[in-house]
Amino acid sequence: MAWKIKYGLISAILGAFLFLGEEIILRRTALTPYQLVVIMHVVGGLVLLVAAHNSWNEFRQMSAGNYVRIIAGSIILAAMVPFFLYSSIYLIGASKAVFLSRIELVFIIIFSTLFLKDAFRRVDYICFFLVFAGVILLTYDPAALSAFGSRGDWYVIGSSFLNAVGIVLLTPFFRTKNVLAITGLLMFLGGAILGIVLLLAGVSLLNSSAGWAVLLSLVLALAWLFFNKSIKEIGPSKTAMLYAAEAFITLFIAFFLQHYFPALGILFSKSILVLLAGGSLIVGGIVVMEYWRVKEGKKQISM
Repeated sequence: MAWKIKYGLISAILGAFLFLGEEIILRRTALTPYQLVVIMHVVGGLVLLVAAHNSWNEFRQMSAGNYVRIIAGSIILAAMVPFFLYSSIYLIGASKAVFLSRIELVFIIIFSTLFLKDAFRRVDYICFFLVFAGVILLTYDPAALSAFGSRGDWYVIGSSFLNAVGIVLLTPFFRTKNVLAITGLLMFLGGAILGIVLLLAGVSLLNSSAGWAVLLSLVLALAWLFFNKSIKEIGPSKTAMLYAAEAFITLFIAFFLQHYFPALGILFSKSILVLLAGGSLIVGGIVVMEYWRVKEGKKQISM
């Protein structure tokens, strides 16, 4: 039986490298977060679209309503979500923003079960609580609860809510269309629209360090691609639970980089015990989820 969780885990690994890569680039170059977002989405989307050129005919066969959904989804996922998230980081700091953003896992599960009828069994709820507890343990920031209610706080909650809305809105396309082509189109459209809005607002998108953003755009494109392929295989709610492992993987890599490559400026702010405890909860939830999925699959085959 195929190991269907592989796409979600690969996406989580790529997401960890993406997060740390963004932090390094923003620390060591003159790129602004908005320049980085626009360049990564436009270039990454173009790369995927070129790779999926044989599937462009699918776009010509879609109805006007589907075009509207794709445009709306691209604006939400590749423009509004990163804009509000990076704006919140500027207002309240990365630590608090990352912690509050984990609420998106709850939003995705609620919306996918309500609107997509995504199968979520009792054991999946147990797995969710394990994974969510691990994520909260790894990203907990006391300031997030002691002083909640600022504009930056609501920007994070808004970006998490919009991320869930966008995923649910576009899941039918991931399940029925070429994932490579759809992902490329979403990234390119969203990045281009955000870029146009920023240019009209007087924000410069030109930077001598743009080459670093181009390199990182390939990581972003692959992370999106594998995330969407995972949605096609196992649904958005379970994919979101798998992607939650990104929190553990990011801290694990940060611990390694701080000790062996301190010049990069990556800071590991958690204790080893917290890292191991949080990681164990996340891994435990994923293992149980996959065990029961395989077990039920074997029962269906035997019947």
